[in-house]
Amino acid sequence: MFPLFPPLLKSHIDVVLDFYTDVGVRALEAMWAMNKLNLELYRQLPQWPSSMLRMELPSHPYL
Repeated sequence: MFPLFPPLLKSHIDVVLDFYTDVGVRALEAMWAMNKLNLELYRQLPQWPSSMLRMELPSHPYL
């Protein structure tokens, strides 16, 4: 029986998969850190009255 992938190709596929797995994990870690930072910044905001939260957006001249 021949191997499914030649050894050189298999090692190349493993390297590519390891690289993209590492990149994906780093991207998830960065998103998680930004999410935690945004939550901390949101908690530090003053508590606005609900009337200001319902304030309408200014109309855009091109819309």
